[in-house]
Amino acid sequence: MLDNGKILRVRKRLDHPLLMVLWVLANPDTFRSVALHFGVLPGSLHDHYSALTVCFREMAPLYVKWPDAARRREISAAFEGYSGFPGIAGVIDGTHNNITAPAVQKEKYRNRHHTFSLNTQAVCDNRLLILDFHVGEVGSLHDARVFRRSPLYRTLIENENNEMLDAGQHIIGDKAYSLMDCVSVCNTFKCYSTNIIILPMK
Repeated sequence: MLDNGKILRVRKRLDHPLLMVLWVLANPDTFRSVALHFGVLPGSLHDHYSALTVCFREMAPLYVKWPDAARRREISAAFEGYSGFPGIAGVIDGTHNNITAPAVQKEKYRNRHHTFSLNTQAVCDNRLLILDFHVGEVGSLHDARVFRRSPLYRTLIENENNEMLDAGQHIIGDKAYSLMDCVSVCNTFKCYSTNIIILPMK
C-alpha cells in the first residue's frame, strides 16, 4: 500500500498473534512447532511473543490486584456459602512452572517431582480470579517458604497497619502453610483456624 510515496505494511488483526502467544504460554510446544501450526515463521512468532508479553506485564496491575473491603466481603460471603467457613478473603497455593535445567546451580531448581521449575504462588478469589501473584522462587523451595519470601507476607505479617484484611478475615491454604492470624489451613478432611474446626468444603 502506498501513502505519500511510502510503502506501508497492511496490519493484520490482533486475534491471530494473540492466539499464537497464548498457545505458547499454555503449552510446552516449541516456537518452531507453534509457528508451523499457525503457518508463520518462528521469528515472527517470537516477535509477537516479545511484544505481547511486555503488554501483558504492563496491563497486569489492572487485573491482578487485591480487592477492596466491599469486594472482600462479597468473596467471604461466597466462600461461606460454599463451605460454611467464615471470613475467607482468598485462597493461596503454589504451583511449579517447569523450565530447562539452568547451567548454574541447577539443583536449586529441582523440585520434589524431580523436575526443574520456578515456584509460583497465587491467591485467587471465589471466581478463580487472581488477586496476588509471586513468581521467581526456585523450585526446591517449599510453598510455605515461598510465602514467607513474598511481598504479600511482608504486607500481611510485618506491617501492623495493613488494610488488606478486615477483622475476622484470612486467606486459606493447604497444609503446606503454617497457621497464622491471617492464614487458615485446610486439608482434604478438615479446616483449621485459630479456634474453629469445620467439615470439608462442599
